[in-house]
Amino acid sequence: VRLVEWLEVLNVLGAHKIFLYNLEVHPNVTKVLDYYTKQGVVDVTPLSLPGYQPNLPGLQHMYLKSKVNNKRQNELIPYNDCLYRNMYRYEYIALLDIDEVIMPLNHNNWSSLMDAVIKESLKVKNESRASYNFRNVYFMDEMLESHEHGHFKDIPPYLHMLQHVYRSANYTKPGQYVKCFHNPEKALILHNHFPLGCLGGVCTSYPVDTELAHLQHYRNDCVSTLKKSCAESFKKNSVKDTTIWRYKDELISRTTTSLMRMGFFGGSGQSAPVTQSTPPLNAQSSANGDVRLAVNGENADNNDTKNVP
Repeated sequence: VRLVEWLEVLNVLGAHKIFLYNLEVHPNVTKVLDYYTKQGVVDVTPLSLPGYQPNLPGLQHMYLKSKVNNKRQNELIPYNDCLYRNMYRYEYIALLDIDEVIMPLNHNNWSSLMDAVIKESLKVKNESRASYNFRNVYFMDEMLESHEHGHFKDIPPYLHMLQHVYRSANYTKPGQYVKCFHNPEKALILHNHFPLGCLGGVCTSYPVDTELAHLQHYRNDCVSTLKKSCAESFKKNSVKDTTIWRYKDELISRTTTSLMRMGFFGGSGQSAPVTQSTPPLNAQSSANGDVRLAVNGENADNNDTKNVP
């Protein structure tokens, strides 16, 4: 259900196509990917681990959980395959986890947002950048419960992002856990946060003002490297941010209709089935907007994808 909501959010924001690399997923995820492939929204590429690395599902999962460095290195393959396949098709490529959304704060879509970002960046230096990075801010699960003690009644409870509108008052540090819109005319090699190699040798990245947009990161807890400071720095002070409600009616309609068509709702249409936690969605997705923007989506860290049916 959360995967469907995420795909529909990207669609509403102006994604032209979402490219996913399918390593090993739950059958319900396959049903979602097949549905959106037929709709022309998603492009799925089968993926396996190269060389002598294991590709038997159970062993592969254990290997990736225990060999984190190997996992990160393997992720560079689909990131850059997506870049090279699409570098002449789209103006921008973004890498996003399935628990992340780059959210415009004053614009209705990514196209008009990037028009404003480019205009502001040229005031600082009159040249295009290799990437445009967005500050990370946490929308923690527990923040909704501490403020509302229940769900918003006019929003279906299964729509996680529409329900979770309380975020940390503090952003993570500049350059820390950011995500970018990458410029394929300059970026040559992509990592999940910044380009690793660029034409001209220097990878320039413009930090987008948080008054224009930010990276909304939906998690149960901070990433492991921030666990010690999480409570004090991020969980202690939270604010209500309903920017996503700008698209509320459209997202409720789109998501509910898609879930019904895929058979995830029973006859009553009142609740979505919840399955046991699934294998991680080892996939990359790439979405493109009317600005000709391509987004490459990644695996969420730790257990972020485990409850996606």
